[in-house]
Amino acid sequence: MGDPRVVWNEVGSAVVSLMSSARRHSVVIAPFITGTAFGQLLEALPFEAELLVITRWRASDVAAGISDTCILDRVAERSGRLLLHPSLHAKVYVADKNRALVGSANVTNSALGFTHDPNREVLVELEPLPSVLHAFIRRIEKEAVEASEEFRREIEEAAERLRLSPRQADDKQACMHAGVIREWYPTLRNPARLYTLYQSLEDAAADEREAAIDDLAEIAIADGLNECDFRDAVVRHLTSCAHLIDFDDFVALPRRFGELTDWLKRRLGASVPMSHEEAQRTIQTLMRWLLYFRPDRYVLAQPHYTEVFGRRKGL
Repeated sequence: MGDPRVVWNEVGSAVVSLMSSARRHSVVIAPFITGTAFGQLLEALPFEAELLVITRWRASDVAAGISDTCILDRVAERSGRLLLHPSLHAKVYVADKNRALVGSANVTNSALGFTHDPNREVLVELEPLPSVLHAFIRRIEKEAVEASEEFRREIEEAAERLRLSPRQADDKQACMHAGVIREWYPTLRNPARLYTLYQSLEDAAADEREAAIDDLAEIAIADGLNECDFRDAVVRHLTSCAHLIDFDDFVALPRRFGELTDWLKRRLGASVPMSHEEAQRTIQTLMRWLLYFRPDRYVLAQPHYTEVFGRRKGL
């Protein structure tokens, strides 16, 4: 990846150009999105391109006119997805998962320069996208919830009360909770590839790419780490997850593969439906990660053609 291009003049034109270049996928992430500015982006976006929008609806923002709930209809017309994240502050625009603009500009007329007296904004163009940016987008996508007609009505009603009587209005943002994130288990089948994929996803196969993004999104590793620091960050995460600490306790006594699979199925229960084959695959992947990143702590034996996994003696 070469030096990024910095855009501070004609910011709106740069975003419109990016949207017009999308052929398969497009992503718009911004806490403030107004209908008129969003409409200009949609006019440029080819209709065949998938659309994902992540924003933040607050009654105070809607009352102030810096956030419009009407975008729910515009996204639905495109058969796109509109997600809501309560603590969103990032501004990110992506075309076809390989080119992005990241910076300060929301999707408003003043931010994108669609007025005579625009804000001073800056965007940085990235091509290709760093793996950690893919991971960031995946993380907030998982944390966000789908926008609904019911929640839109609540926000609009609260915004109207706020306009009429600011002291009595209650911001219905409190009604929106982040999506429930279930316990994380590694998905990349070959953990030895994780650092390479952290550096670049360009040569990854599709399934490998998606698995790596999911795992990097969960671990939330900073960009630009060397391999040693990267491994340390992964190990810190593996040793800080409460459910993996429970797993570590469970394998203090070496366990057969079937016992590990049953442990996972009991733990998830009916709340997270998982077939026996999926549970086996999940446990197998977790074992690979622990053996790769913690060979000092875990060992795999195969007596009588049966896999037995556990902590090393004395640990």
